Amino acid sequence: MILTVCNNNLFARCDIVDVVVEIDRIMRPDGYLLVQDSMEIIHKLGPVLRSLHWSVTLSQNQFLVGRKSFWHPRP
Repeated sequence: MILTVCNNNLFARCDIVDVVVEIDRIMRPDGYLLVQDSMEIIHKLGPVLRSLHWSVTLSQNQFLVGRKSFWHPRP
């Protein structure tokens, strides 16, 4: 669980890995994901998406663009 402090208030956030796994489950192959968040979160998302066989690029140093590929394990 990620906690965010804003104006001296704590806000609970979902674990980013759980969110990415759910996005991967819902998204169809060749679908795109655009994320604008802190660089800390973007740097956490890149390796997770790559491990799920997504192509990942960073645009304008503030947007993470992911594209889900069509992948299946070898028989």
